[in-house]
Amino acid sequence: MFRRKSCAGYCAEKPNARGLAVPGMPVGSPGMEVGNARDAYDVLLVHSDGSSRVYQSYPSKSPAKS
Repeated sequence: MFRRKSCAGYCAEKPNARGLAVPGMPVGSPGMEVGNARDAYDVLLVHSDGSSRVYQSYPSKSPAKS
């Protein structure tokens, strides 16, 4: 989810920034997948001067009950 939505938007907008970051390694972020569970997290846009702002937010998602 993160890679498709955030990266596609970032590439289309071409902001003057260093890149995107997801601090804290939340469950469900790229590389931190655990089944269908996902913690709420923000994707930050890191500006060239080192400041950042929330670029996109993702809500938490509970795993499906079996």
